[in-house]
Amino acid sequence: PRTVALLRAAVGLSSYDYYLLGLTTSGSLDTAFGSGTSGVRQVTFSGLGSLRSNVAMTVDDLGRIVVLLTRLEDGTTSDLDTMALRYTANGAIDASFGEQGLMTIQDSGVDDPTDTFAGDLLMLPDGSAAASVARGSDWLLVRFDDDGVFSSGASTPETVGQFAYQGDDRFLTARESLSLDELRIRRYDLLP
Repeated sequence: PRTVALLRAAVGLSSYDYYLLGLTTSGSLDTAFGSGTSGVRQVTFSGLGSLRSNVAMTVDDLGRIVVLLTRLEDGTTSDLDTMALRYTANGAIDASFGEQGLMTIQDSGVDDPTDTFAGDLLMLPDGSAAASVARGSDWLLVRFDDDGVFSSGASTPETVGQFAYQGDDRFLTARESLSLDELRIRRYDLLP
């Protein structure tokens, strides 16, 4: 088994590069992971734009790596959108996910006025994923299938934040209030 870590490197004011590190059980870089024999894979995709600080990562039961990220759309100065990328267990882009490995979670068009930010990401027992996405003062609960397509049971906007799977076909979400003086916790049954 391998451990996968997500590393962030600042490359400018509020711009970052992200790297997936494949690690052996002893903590060494796994040379069978990533580009060449380095054990490292840069999180990138053609036309993705520059990446911002809001990122989440999880690994599914098959070892595939899903990265939820916030990007500044190419050719714009302020259009922030939320995307998901999936990599195989060996660190290659998984073309069977979304459109050749990339899924648009929230993007209302080039230079649209609605900015969104990646929140948390949770793999569900049926192979689908739940993601929280910040849009203004709201958080959206989004569910997508194993192939990177929105689930037919995708929810309407809900107030969610960080996720925790309970193990009994339920999950918890938690986020602070807008006034930052209370913590709101909700429990959901798995989405249909």
